[in-house]
Amino acid sequence: MNQSRERRVKAVQLLIMVLVIFTVCFTPIHVSQVVFCVRSEVSRDVILIVYHVTVTLSSFNSCMDPIVYCFVTSHFQSARKSIFREQPSPIPFNSPCPCRRQLALEARRIQE
Repeated sequence: MNQSRERRVKAVQLLIMVLVIFTVCFTPIHVSQVVFCVRSEVSRDVILIVYHVTVTLSSFNSCMDPIVYCFVTSHFQSARKSIFREQPSPIPFNSPCPCRRQLALEARRIQE
């Protein structure tokens, strides 16, 4: 029962984090597009600069999601703790996730 509650809390935290990142990354492009449609007197150069900045920010969402998913996994958290405490890593070397494999390698390297 306690583990189920803990898993729900972690899932809600992950969901909130993903929604915050999504909002931060995609709100500026949509707001700027609406503003530029309503206010037609804005310079074309300003529109292009704002467009490029906001598109870059929206693309950043694709980079942030995998990072967030990796950081919230219990395997990553336990590996981080074991690296900083110099304890054996609980992550198997043959883990399917590349970031987990790298963490296991780093943990082994530190121990040697």
